[in-house]
Amino acid sequence: MTRLVRLPTAGQTLAFGTRLGARLVAGDVLCLTGPLGAGKTTLTRGIGAALGVADVASPTFVIARRHPGSPALLHVDAYRVGSELEFDDLGLETDDCVTVIEWGGDFAEMLSDSWLELRLERADDEVRTLTLVGRGPDWPAARLDAIVGDR
Repeated sequence: MTRLVRLPTAGQTLAFGTRLGARLVAGDVLCLTGPLGAGKTTLTRGIGAALGVADVASPTFVIARRHPGSPALLHVDAYRVGSELEFDDLGLETDDCVTVIEWGGDFAEMLSDSWLELRLERADDEVRTLTLVGRGPDWPAARLDAIVGDR
């Protein structure tokens, strides 16, 4: 269940995040990976916009920030989290919100048996390739096709 999306500009990354966010429901967990500057926070801003959240910023120093929305957005930056124990100590509640974890590749399965993995890579200064991988029963191929097909 892998889908690829080419995002030539930061604006298209933001717009794709908005389309993705419009299809998310409370309990959805998304795990964003990619190098610094790949567009993880830009994508999250788009998701937040679809949920009615205006001020999404990377929570690097606070690690997790909950934004009221419909549903709420829990934005986690796990870059500085060193272990599963540290992540578990955050006590994150995800049932009533959409959860986006940046740098969370090692931690998503601690929150849910289903999550959407989003890998961002940059080919040059602007062009991004987004790989979507559905993990678990909440992310069947049809759901991924609907998200990618909205383009």
